[in-house]
Amino acid sequence: MPQLTIHLPDALMPYLNRKASEGDKSAEDYMISLLEMNQWQDAHRDVFHHPGQAELEDVLEARDKGPFIPVPDNLTEIVMEKVRQRLLSQRLNT
Repeated sequence: MPQLTIHLPDALMPYLNRKASEGDKSAEDYMISLLEMNQWQDAHRDVFHHPGQAELEDVLEARDKGPFIPVPDNLTEIVMEKVRQRLLSQRLNT
């Protein structure tokens, strides 16, 4: 069987060990199960494909290119003032 060496950051090891202890015999077995699941999903991509996904991706990509609306530097203050006014008007109405 082919072998593969993966160097993982130390921060990932507790997560990997926990996931392995939840059902797999070892961290290696967990990684193999992830690859098998990924292979199965690729083989059955048509099952997971949503009909509107391509359209949504196109819309998001177009919006990411702009044009963008300029935002005033004091936007936070403007929003906070409107919130204060709304709260004050609600307090006066009750």
